[in-house]
Amino acid sequence: MGLDSVELIVRIEKFFALEIPDPIAERLRTVGDVATWLGEQFGTSGQRASATRDTVAAAVQILLTNEHPDQAPQPNASLVIWLNTPEAERRLASQLFAAAGLEWPNDAHKPRKNWLGRLVAADHQAFYQAANVSNLVDWLVARNYERLLQPPLHNQYEVEQAVIGLSWEQTGAEIPEIELASSYVNDLGVD
Repeated sequence: MGLDSVELIVRIEKFFALEIPDPIAERLRTVGDVATWLGEQFGTSGQRASATRDTVAAAVQILLTNEHPDQAPQPNASLVIWLNTPEAERRLASQLFAAAGLEWPNDAHKPRKNWLGRLVAADHQAFYQAANVSNLVDWLVARNYERLLQPPLHNQYEVEQAVIGLSWEQTGAEIPEIELASSYVNDLGVD
């Protein structure tokens, strides 16, 4: 285990107030491995319902509906519908953060080209084109895990989003790139 992985494990242990024994830590290779192990410790495995996700999803739903009343934002609806002008992007972003009680990401060291990039700390245009409403909700929760998810967490969804958020902070990988199947070494560059 290298320094990066030790720092990541320490950060996860601190957030969840739970010690991960060294033999277990050495077997946790992916984001999903960490979330699954934590879920087993907390008894959250299989419990997906999240009031936090529902709250953020409701705020997103209202704002997107207000922006385009003729387009009901279904979970798999592309976000491109709402990203049609820079003004609409800025207006929607500020309303979204205010409605969901979130802070605007302060990533001055890495300027973003649009609000979605600032929102989820992503740079790749492909993410913007492929992103859907459900992705946006999940990325918001992960990006704001410290504000939205306070241990003890009571469902696996929130454990997963907290692990994704912690992984983002420790690795610098972009939130849309971090999936449960992501390998810390091969995909996220942790030594």
